[in-house]
Amino acid sequence: MESSELHPPAARWADLPGVWGLEPGAVLTVKAGGEFVAVCNAGGAMRAFRDECPQCRSPIGGGRLEGDLLWCPGCVEPFDVGSGGIGRKRARLRLTAMSLTVSGSVVRIALSA
Repeated sequence: MESSELHPPAARWADLPGVWGLEPGAVLTVKAGGEFVAVCNAGGAMRAFRDECPQCRSPIGGGRLEGDLLWCPGCVEPFDVGSGGIGRKRARLRLTAMSLTVSGSVVRIALSA
């Protein structure tokens, strides 16, 4: 499983235990470096976002993933995870994407500075 994201150098990377092997269509919330992160597998591409909806502030990791659309469980806003988390109904809304890398069976996330 490979991520399709390009990753700038990060000051700190944190392992995400339990994320390797996440099935396509699955969403999982994990805590790394004091931050809650929603990780999803959209058709084999791993994506990571800060676990907060920009519209209603609900945890986005509790949403359902259909194809590339991650639906917020609070306000039911669909976000296109393949396009960096842009709102499909309201393009002004955007999830906070986080850099993620997969190397073998190790999944890592770049932590905020």
